[in-house]
Amino acid sequence: MAMFPKPKTFTEEEIEELIEYISENNNAKNVTYIGQTNFYVKFQGIRDSQRVLFNFDKNEGLVIEETE
Repeated sequence: MAMFPKPKTFTEEEIEELIEYISENNNAKNVTYIGQTNFYVKFQGIRDSQRVLFNFDKNEGLVIEETE
């Protein structure tokens, strides 16, 4: 039977740091935490009057953006 490592769960302090990082580096306002999956920490924010979803990749440390 294969054993897979348990995905990292981010603490409240780490989430606050990510909110600050996304706000500053992605020119986003009102960034809020949505939740976590095995692979991503999910946020949403506003940029240029549009809602933007931000997914922080837990493995790569990259922020992936999705716009509507």
